[in-house]
Amino acid sequence: MLSPCAADYAVAICDPFDCKPTCVPTTPAILSQKLKYRAVGTFTSGTTGFGFVSFDPFKGVASNGDAVIASTNNATFVSNAFADTTATAGTSYFQTNATLALANFALGAANSQFRIVSAGLRVRYRGTQQFKNGSVYAVSEPSHDTLAAQTTAGVALMPWASVVPVSRDWITCVWLPYYPTDYGFNVDSSTSNRCLAIGVSVDSTVTGGSLFDWEVAVNVEISGRSIPGMTPSTPDPVGLGSVSAAAQGPLLATPYSGDPLPVVNQFIRGVRMAVNDFTTRAGYAAGAYVGNRMMGMYSSGGHTAQSLQLN
Repeated sequence: MLSPCAADYAVAICDPFDCKPTCVPTTPAILSQKLKYRAVGTFTSGTTGFGFVSFDPFKGVASNGDAVIASTNNATFVSNAFADTTATAGTSYFQTNATLALANFALGAANSQFRIVSAGLRVRYRGTQQFKNGSVYAVSEPSHDTLAAQTTAGVALMPWASVVPVSRDWITCVWLPYYPTDYGFNVDSSTSNRCLAIGVSVDSTVTGGSLFDWEVAVNVEISGRSIPGMTPSTPDPVGLGSVSAAAQGPLLATPYSGDPLPVVNQFIRGVRMAVNDFTTRAGYAAGAYVGNRMMGMYSSGGHTAQSLQLN
């Protein structure tokens, strides 16, 4: 049985866009404010037919101006690779609607600290049907390394990437915890990477380029003595371990297309199987331990079965 926090966390990992703000069910539980920040925009292909958008969830937590970078000018964007700064012509920065007017969170843990609950980036084609063509290359770098300078050819070789036809359906990639520190709180949002990226390769002769919608979302917990509106969180070690175990499979490691509901349902089934596995193994281990103790006590004559108190 998952706690409400763990169940909501499992949904948030799969679908950061339509989930409700929730907590990470770690121990110990602390008071936190649960928030969701978003940003939407468009990007276009450049002179070579390549276009892109990339996202740093950590920079999206505060009002950083460069959480998102995208190709926005068909005439001046001539690159075939993901850019990381607007020094590359034809690109623009975007920020989320974060309510904290900070360059980053470097205020000290007592005042404010944050952690990512879940995050995602998705795109869809919004041009005319006549010119809908090409492929989408979506990737979430599993170790949260930068994707700057990667090309579609490089992304296509990554086992955790997806290459799908251009579509009016959303194509989504999600951020997943990788390091133990990803489950903890942070005080600085300025030293991370744009590790979610989606590029397109389309017909370069389309006048004005091919236009795409993009959207990002980041669910976050914020805690500290200067943070208002904090609510209780729920610790659930088994639930968190089960979500973490299920997230290691290919279902979320690779981006997905279309309605997220089938992905959420399949992921929840995987989480429930992991919970059952954890509890079954714990039961076996406890039973084996008690059995061995009882056998030893009877053989030595040291205790009777009535001396074992099993709660």
